[in-house]
Amino acid sequence: MFKPALAAMSAIVLVTACSGPASVKQARQNVNVFHAHYNNGENQAIWDSGSADLSRNTTQAELFGALDTIRSQYGKVVSTEQQGWRVNHHGGSSFSRLDMKTKFEKGTAYEQFTFRNVEGGKQLLAGWSLSDDPPPSDSES
Repeated sequence: MFKPALAAMSAIVLVTACSGPASVKQARQNVNVFHAHYNNGENQAIWDSGSADLSRNTTQAELFGALDTIRSQYGKVVSTEQQGWRVNHHGGSSFSRLDMKTKFEKGTAYEQFTFRNVEGGKQLLAGWSLSDDPPPSDSES
């Protein structure tokens, strides 16, 4: 079901890291918020939750197009299960990445979410990708 046009979204996930289990827990909550916005067709809310990393690697129109295409091909998110996470720091910044196996109305796919950890415990979406294939097993759990 994965279409080559969606492969460009995987380029968004350039850096994966974070600052421990607390930020992973926060990232998991952010995945739930992302999926709620996705299911409701709230593309602008997803864009607005993004960091500068997201806007450096894709345009708003590209993200909206990808989300709409995925919504039409896969349908809404039915359930999701965390497959792994990664913790690290990179260049003075902290990121959290979650690998998710997500069941949609029309099939199952694997998502990777990367969030930039910012002051005050807030996280901003730095990248998101979707694939029919599971990610490499380099995650911690």
